[in-house]
Amino acid sequence: MMGDSDEESNARVQALIEWLKAGKEAGVKARAAQKQQQQPFQRLLRAAGKPFAHSPWRPASMGLVCHPESGHWGHVVFKRAQLWRPSELAYPVLSMEFVAGAVSPYLFRHWNGLDPSRPPSSNLVANHARADWQPRVLFSTDSDQPEVTWVPGLRPAERHVHGLPPVLGPMSAGPWLTSVFQDLVPKTEALCNDEAILAYLLQTADLIEQKGVLDLGGLRMAALLSRHLGHDEAMPELLERAAAARAACKIAASPRTSHHPGYWSHKYFVQYMNEIPKD
Repeated sequence: MMGDSDEESNARVQALIEWLKAGKEAGVKARAAQKQQQQPFQRLLRAAGKPFAHSPWRPASMGLVCHPESGHWGHVVFKRAQLWRPSELAYPVLSMEFVAGAVSPYLFRHWNGLDPSRPPSSNLVANHARADWQPRVLFSTDSDQPEVTWVPGLRPAERHVHGLPPVLGPMSAGPWLTSVFQDLVPKTEALCNDEAILAYLLQTADLIEQKGVLDLGGLRMAALLSRHLGHDEAMPELLERAAAARAACKIAASPRTSHHPGYWSHKYFVQYMNEIPKD
């Protein structure tokens, strides 16, 4: 078969260039459109958070963060912002995930394998205990909602999401955000200690178990914290539950050389737990 002519090759190259150019222009327009929604929301967010931004809290780009002397990290933040056009609406919205919760420095080092003096990445915010979680919060400058009531979310084990939440707008977002901070800043700060995080992990594991699922990660984190806190009397039962959860897990055990202890065999996990310092 004969090769393409120079004209055909040039035409294909030119078509590719035009396609890449169009894609780049579409990306620029999409980023500009998101910016038009995100900047007004951030201004309202900063204004609502300002009265709460005192020690140990400080402003973050999309919420508030605290880092008390205990070394815990607490966040009340919006993340994964993206422009979205729901079929139910005539205008685009800024869609965000919302989470409030805490990270234990002990677990961050020995469970996540990371430096607890450095702030958690977006994916690890509230990784160990949650005061609230909402998978989708919507905002649009086109929304004329005069008022939206803050309704606390439930833990993932209890939550079922159907339909669109109310779309916050320029009139409703400010009071709604103030209610969020009033409710969750003290709750999140109260989670910034290991006893509170342990209680959360155990309660969540019980809730999940009621649905017929064993919470392997939560039980292993609870075992690490119980040992760290000196709750030796709780260890036999916790390790028994963690062993049952590992046995019920359909994911193959990863080797001890892997970074994360979440899917190690029970034997390797117990060895690791007894090797790491209690403090």
